[in-house]
Amino acid sequence: MKGYPKRRPTGRSASLRGATRSRERIKAYVSPDLRGRLIDYCAAKNFTQSAVIEAALTQHLELPDSLLFLRRLDRLGRAIERGHRDLELLSQGFALFVQCWFAHAPTLSPSQKDAARRSAANRYQQFMEQLAEQFTGGHRFLDDLPKVQFPDDAELEAAAKAAEALPDPSKAVGGKEP
Repeated sequence: MKGYPKRRPTGRSASLRGATRSRERIKAYVSPDLRGRLIDYCAAKNFTQSAVIEAALTQHLELPDSLLFLRRLDRLGRAIERGHRDLELLSQGFALFVQCWFAHAPTLSPSQKDAARRSAANRYQQFMEQLAEQFTGGHRFLDDLPKVQFPDDAELEAAAKAAEALPDPSKAVGGKEP
């Protein structure tokens, strides 16, 4: 191999040579077919093999992680939006329930309050048992509501391409501006 000694020199010349070199040499084994494709690509594009391999490694090692991170972040953002929507829905449902309860609950005389408390305790116990039964069965109130579908990456890309294909609305028919 031209230009590279078989052993590394020691002493002052080695430290100077290492300080000026901005790249490290690596040895990788690839199939003969891939090597041929690399040579053909470099010849066609007028790139060095080192530049192509460095760009490919950089893209492989850096971009997928950042894209994966952005996708996960987007997924978390959508989950948070769904959580906010569900919380707002439950808050509104509770407010409606309280308004109805105040509108229809009669005022009680002091003699009727003890019987009402016992009845309320029994009904509350029944409510809690039914709630636990539904919760352990996997049924949720929010499952009964219509779902808002968020587009995935492929749907967003298709919509962007469709929007690009549309004529420019700022240009009027006949080439005249409005």
